[in-house]
Amino acid sequence: MTACSKIKADGTRCKSPAMTNSEWCVSHDPARQVINKMHSARGGRKAGRGRASSELVRLQKRFEDLADQIEAELIERSIGLAVAQVLNFARACVRDGLVAQEQEQLVERMELLEEQLDEQSKRRSTGAWGGA
Repeated sequence: MTACSKIKADGTRCKSPAMTNSEWCVSHDPARQVINKMHSARGGRKAGRGRASSELVRLQKRFEDLADQIEAELIERSIGLAVAQVLNFARACVRDGLVAQEQEQLVERMELLEEQLDEQSKRRSTGAWGGA
């Protein structure tokens, strides 16, 4: 099995095995560049998950504590309602941030897919895939 032909930035050759009928490994195959980019972006998004949801859990706990304090008459109802309204604004900000983040990710994925389609179209038109 042959090694990948990629020469890394430090001048050394990639040590991964090349794919069958290719001079490149899975990570360095130019035909897989868009797919690899999508996968690495997906990994970054997954690593960031949990932050917003933990913030929502924290806000939920504060709502519950506030309700308990109002019920136990530890704070006035009008003050409790004002605090609840402020907490609700914070929750809306977190939710809106999640929606914006999802939209940005969808746009990024669509752009990557469009790039991949353009590359495939160029290859077909030049006969780079061994077609007609």
